[in-house]
Amino acid sequence: CKHTQKKRVHGAVKLSEGPMPIFDPEFDEFCDEYAKSLAEKSGDPWILGHFSDNELPLKENDILNRYLTLPSKDPGHMFAVKWLTERKRMFDFSDDDNAEFCSEIIARYYRIVSTAIKKYDPNHLYLGTRFHGFVARQSCTFEACSPFVDVISLNYYHHWTPEQDWLDRCAATSDRPLLISEWYAKGDDAEGCDNSNGAGFIVPTQKDRGAFYENFTIGLLRNPNVIGWHWFRYLDKGGNMGILNSSYEPYTPLVEAMQRINTKIYSLSDYLLTDSSSVFPDKSETVN
Repeated sequence: CKHTQKKRVHGAVKLSEGPMPIFDPEFDEFCDEYAKSLAEKSGDPWILGHFSDNELPLKENDILNRYLTLPSKDPGHMFAVKWLTERKRMFDFSDDDNAEFCSEIIARYYRIVSTAIKKYDPNHLYLGTRFHGFVARQSCTFEACSPFVDVISLNYYHHWTPEQDWLDRCAATSDRPLLISEWYAKGDDAEGCDNSNGAGFIVPTQKDRGAFYENFTIGLLRNPNVIGWHWFRYLDKGGNMGILNSSYEPYTPLVEAMQRINTKIYSLSDYLLTDSSSVFPDKSETVN
């Protein structure tokens, strides 16, 4: 699309500081052409589904202004002006207007993209775009995308234990299951790693990374709306984000912790969802 620029800011295609070019006349065609490659994998039984991007700029508190600051002849600017004019809000729009406009943008993006994906691969799930931060906390996100996605994917940071009430709200608002698509912790004992970048916690050792994995996943298994999780990286890149270091050597304490959970995942889920009330009476507490 002609509005996609080189500056690395948002999403997998690295949009500029401006908003997504979803009103560009070429956008539908671009998505359709891009999705054609999915056809060759449409029968692959090892594929769960497809993400269409990552952490898109969809904050309701600034998305309308982003479109209004586009050049006057830009299709996105023209749509925003028309939208406001129809509501007689051109110079005085409210938080409710921002949320409603954001819903329009989200619905349009996911309708176009999901149509393209399902056209060439109707056999796998559309997993969305990995919401994070403020976007994952606004109701319009889930209400607007839910008709077009099969699963809500969430990049989830800054919490040692999952917030059960928030997960329940995400699922209830979207009427979709949840996939935790990105999360991790970095060990301060990892040699040669610069842990100054990335959103994951920094913990003292690899054993502590394992403890975080166990605690966080037990919290996820307590919630019937969560269908799975995806640790951020397989291999270290820059910081200690991976399961293996850059020499493809596993971080054994982390891997052992993962194995303890992953080999018992279904029995743990059954127990935590049915018999855990007496052992874990407050399901919002951290499990030690």
